[in-house]
Formats: sequence, structure tokens, C-alpha cells
Amino acid sequence: MDTTAFSEPATFTDDEVSEASHVPGRLDLARLAQSTLKMTRASFCARYRAIFLLQIQEIAEKADEELSVRFPTVVMASARFRTAKVGLPPYAYPLEKRARANAFALMVTVGRAANNDIVIPDPSVSKFHASLARDEAGRWTITDWSTNGTWVDGERLLPRIAHPIGPGVMVTLAGRIPLMVASAPDVFDMLETARESSEPVARAG
Repeated sequence: MDTTAFSEPATFTDDEVSEASHVPGRLDLARLAQSTLKMTRASFCARYRAIFLLQIQEIAEKADEELSVRFPTVVMASARFRTAKVGLPPYAYPLEKRARANAFALMVTVGRAANNDIVIPDPSVSKFHASLARDEAGRWTITDWSTNGTWVDGERLLPRIAHPIGPGVMVTLAGRIPLMVASAPDVFDMLETARESSEPVARAG
């Protein structure tokens, strides 16, 4: 695993975060399309330097009070995305550390508990389900720590072994939560496609 800590923790505006859900680490893509309306591709990629996990379908979410549960902070052992004019996925999760979420500086954590960097409020997802980090070559990897498993492009991962991922890969949590890996340029193109499919809007000059 890369021993360099992630840089600045993520901070997002009210326009970027879903008002209705308040799920930590999650961006509402419809709101993101509006808040980035006047951005160029270059400015969008400068703002969102990490790759994304795109939640491509809605899930039945747990009650808000259950998100207060936290996972124990312990030391643990070591095709390009294509957009269609059929609407946006509901949510995106940038692979970035969330300010003051947990003590794991060298990984982005994913799970049901509220102190993950990426919170997936589904009962089939473990409190601490998976971690994402860069390897020594700077490539993103995912490691499964869960009860119900993690899949990459249909193949179930062996637990506690890092597996490489990149744009175009489909990650599935607990056999039921599909998350598409997408780069910032891919997400920008997807937002542009969605905007072009809707009513005309003013563009940046």
C-alpha cells in the first residue's frame, strides 16, 4: 500500500450534497449537474481530483438514527464508463478522505457505519465493508473486510487482499449494491450529457 497519506479531506457545498439524505460522503448527481453548470472540463477535474464510485440504482436505506452507529477504529493488518441519455445515476462518492471521519489516513473506508468516508446505508453492507487505497505505483485498489462480500466485475474478492480497480470497473457490495468506478472526466461528460438531454441552460462563456 502507498504510505503517502491522502491530501486535503473532502469538503462539499450544500448544492453538491443531497439535502434529503444527509448521507456522509455522498453527492447527489442531479444537484452536482446544476452546481457545476458553468465549469469547464479542466476546472471540474481540478475540483474533483479523485475517481468516483457511482451508485447506479436507488437502495432501501436504513433509518437516519441507525447511521449513528460507528465501527471500531482499530489498527488492521496490512471499458471506460459510457454515458447514455437515459438520466443520471442517483449518487456519486468521490474517493477522498472525509474530514474527521476516522483515523485511517492511508485509506478511504466504505461501509454502513457513519464514521466511514463513504457511507452506504444498507443493512446488507457491513459497518466497515471495504477499504480503497493507492498501491506503490499509484493505482487504486479495493480490499474486502466484510461479512457479505465484495465483487469486482462479477468476481468475488478474497478477503483482506487488495485488488486493483480503475474507471469502467463495476464494484458490487454484498452482492446487491452496484457501484461503477468512473474518472472525473467521465463524470463531467456524463453531467454534460444529462444537461444536453434536458431543457436548454446557459453555458459558461
